[in-house]
Amino acid sequence: HAGIYAMPSPVDALHACCSSGIGLVDLRPIDEYMAKHVQGSTSIPWPDYPSRTQEMPPRTPQQAQGGDDQHPPNPIAIIVESNTLPSAVDYITNGGYSVIYSFNSDDTSFWDYVQEHGLLATGQSSRRLWQPCPFLASHVAHIEEELAKLRPPGQGKTTIDIGCGSGRDCVFLAARGWGVVGVDRDKVLLHKLGLAAQREDLSSLLRTLECDLEPEVQLEGEDAPSLVEGDIAQIISQDLPASSLALLDQLMEQGAVVTQGEAYEGYDLVNVARYLHRPLMSVLRRLVRPGGFVVYHTFMTPTQGKPRRPRFLLNPGELLRWFAGWHVIAYKEDRLEDGRPVQYLCAQNPM
Repeated sequence: HAGIYAMPSPVDALHACCSSGIGLVDLRPIDEYMAKHVQGSTSIPWPDYPSRTQEMPPRTPQQAQGGDDQHPPNPIAIIVESNTLPSAVDYITNGGYSVIYSFNSDDTSFWDYVQEHGLLATGQSSRRLWQPCPFLASHVAHIEEELAKLRPPGQGKTTIDIGCGSGRDCVFLAARGWGVVGVDRDKVLLHKLGLAAQREDLSSLLRTLECDLEPEVQLEGEDAPSLVEGDIAQIISQDLPASSLALLDQLMEQGAVVTQGEAYEGYDLVNVARYLHRPLMSVLRRLVRPGGFVVYHTFMTPTQGKPRRPRFLLNPGELLRWFAGWHVIAYKEDRLEDGRPVQYLCAQNPM
């Protein structure tokens, strides 16, 4: 179970932590972190921790949902002031992690060891513990290479993340030089994304939009178990209803702002992770410029755990039908470590 595991000394514990690659989270105030910290540690000041849990690694190494015998909690280490240590360990442990080492930042011998072994650093450099969507990360270099063939040198790349949540994929892409629009209806999560962009000095590349992505129009039978291939083909060939057109204009306008006045044909990349609203699919197709890409993954049938409602679950092969006629770069149906089936698609809009 999650808890504290004492080591014989801070010296042995720090050596074990650094040699194993365990996440080392420094919970001290940012000014103290900048004055001195352990190389490779991650700064999350303790008062900010509850609102920055999205910056932590998965709660289990396999990214399963919750810890159990098959998926034990992910081990981490913390550096914290002595008066904060008990409450920090309790909170982080209750959040699903195993705090295997806890270092008292008030212990001068700890910092002596850090300095003696060349592990002392200064400044605001902070190790990133979280990871973007692996499917996106595995295809983004290819996408960038293909886009480079289609545009003049120096022209910026734009992406929109639909249902972005706290925006790890947004930060990942902005750090690679993309102009990013993160869209969600949850203003709390968007606020977290905005703060993350500030900390990473990416605010000039990343915009957020609070927006209801689910217009009132519904597809007939959208909550039924399936939509047949013929239905999808008919839907994507139809004109958009007024509410969807208004949404399309709103989303395209954000991309035009990111490009700072360049002639705007649409986004180079539409990214969707673990979100499904079928009436939005025709809008997504129109958001991608000719030669641009969609990277999409979300849950599919047969359900195992959440979500359960058919409206939130793709049918086998469904993404291929929504993006029929596009060049498929990669497609797979796979399972997460917790057993839930997921569908993945990377496809390019033809020129």
